[in-house]
Amino acid sequence: MKREFHYRWECRLKSSPAALWPLVSDTNRFDRDSGLSPVERTRKPAADGSHRVRTKISGLTIEWDEFPFEWVRPHRFGVVREYLRGPIKHLRLLAELLPDGAGTRLIYQLWVAPRNLLGSFIIPLQAGFLLKNKFIKTFHHYDRLAALAQAVVEPSNPPRLTLGGGARMEAACGTLVELGVSPQLAGHLAQAIRGADEMDLVRMRPYVFADRWKMPRRDVLECFLRATRVGLLDLQWDLICPMCRGAQSSASLGGVRQRVHCESCQIDFTANFERSVELTFRPNP
Repeated sequence: MKREFHYRWECRLKSSPAALWPLVSDTNRFDRDSGLSPVERTRKPAADGSHRVRTKISGLTIEWDEFPFEWVRPHRFGVVREYLRGPIKHLRLLAELLPDGAGTRLIYQLWVAPRNLLGSFIIPLQAGFLLKNKFIKTFHHYDRLAALAQAVVEPSNPPRLTLGGGARMEAACGTLVELGVSPQLAGHLAQAIRGADEMDLVRMRPYVFADRWKMPRRDVLECFLRATRVGLLDLQWDLICPMCRGAQSSASLGGVRQRVHCESCQIDFTANFERSVELTFRPNP
């Protein structure tokens, strides 16, 4: 039985590593857009920093210990997984985004060890064929989005508002216009809440939306702040990890702690207000 399978896929992309990084390194988004099953953490981090993670593949429950990611933003990231049961024994992932002129040479590698004969059969089929096609397709999709300066993935299943939600949104937008927000900007915000990808709505960054809508940043920031007064948005203070750029959110500035621990990277860092704290928004439930 072969001890380990190694797969190396390479893509030539037109966008820069910095433009691709927010999309490629967001593993939750990437798994979803590649058609992989959602995962869930089943326990708090262990002493070695690992997380217990579980998912289902073809009806089989797969569980593993996932160790802290290694990040070199915006050029590489990797992770090691030790599987507890099932056909796979362990997996190592390494993604590299190398500058290539004005674009990027993206190298994605997997090292996968089977646990048994079933694993020796499944791994070449899943990783060698199915995952390869899905991953390369997703990389090129992200390249098109980054080239268009759109850090948003259009949802395949747009969210649905609750009963009466549309009427409440229209009323709130009308109040926004009465408060001085332009009808065009209020319409952009309503359209985003109604149809944007939920992963982009969890942390709505006003300057990103301003650039996407080609509108003045200050106007969009004021719109978002006013939207909190009429019940469209909630604001939150995000503490940004300097390594993985992941965020821990607090509903109030008073809840921002000076010393912060990132569970993904297993590091402690000091929250510098100018560099580590960001004001973002999310739709009010």
